[in-house]
Amino acid sequence: MKIVLKTFALVIGLVFGQQALATAQSVDEIIKNYVDIIGGEANWAALKSISSQGKIKQAGMEFDVISIVVRPNKFKTSINLQGREIPLQVSDGNIVWGSNMMTGKVEKMEAEDAQILKQEMELESPFINYKAKGYKVSLEGSEMIEGVDCHKVKLIKKPLIIDGVEVENDSYHFFDKDSGVLIASRSEGKKGQAKGMMTTTLMSDYAEVEGAGIYMPMSTTIQNAGGNVAVELTVVIPNIDIADEIFAYTGE
Repeated sequence: MKIVLKTFALVIGLVFGQQALATAQSVDEIIKNYVDIIGGEANWAALKSISSQGKIKQAGMEFDVISIVVRPNKFKTSINLQGREIPLQVSDGNIVWGSNMMTGKVEKMEAEDAQILKQEMELESPFINYKAKGYKVSLEGSEMIEGVDCHKVKLIKKPLIIDGVEVENDSYHFFDKDSGVLIASRSEGKKGQAKGMMTTTLMSDYAEVEGAGIYMPMSTTIQNAGGNVAVELTVVIPNIDIADEIFAYTGE
C-alpha cells in the first residue's frame, strides 16, 4: 500500500489561510489549534492502529526500524540487524519485554520501567482529550527552539512510581507561534542512569497519513547527554489488522 505524504505547508494554508491567530492565546487555544492541525479529535479517535517503517541513525550506524502501535496498550518497536529482527520494546497489553542488547536475551521489563514506557507509547498525542485522561497543562511563557519562537507548555500526566515513591510525571512542549505546530518536547529522566538527564525531542516534516486524515512528524531527533538519535519515517499505514501473536512474549 503506497502512502502519499502531503507537505505540511498545505495544512497550514487550509487551517490558517483565512484567519489570523490572536497574538495572546490561552493554553487551551494553543492546544486546540495544534489538535486541529494534526487532524482533529474525531480522526484520531477513529484510529485503531498505526504501522510505520523508516531508518534510525545513531553514532554513525543506521538500522531499519519498524514500529506498530495498537489501541489501547499494545506496541512493538524493532530494528533489523544484519537481516535479523531485534525486538526492542514490546507490550502485549500486560507484559512489557524486549531484547537485552548486552546479553542478546529476551527479558521482561521491570514493573516500574514498564509503567513509564506505557505512558510514553500512546497511540495519539497526549494533548488530545488531555482533560479526560486526567492530565494537566499550563502555559509557561515562551522559548526559542532552533531559532523558532515557541509557546512553552507544561504537561503533567498521572504520577509515576519510582523506587516505590510517587513522582510527578511532567514534561515541557514547544509550539511554533507562527504555525501552531508542536516542534519539540523536553523531559527529565526519572530513574536509573537516565535520572536527572534532560532529553529534548525535535519534530519536523509533518505530513498527512493518507486514509486517516491525520498528520505526523516524519523526522524526529532525540538529543541528550548520551548522543543523538535520528528517526526518519518513510512509510506510515493506518488501521491495518495486527495479529496478537506479534506482541507475545518470546522468552522463557
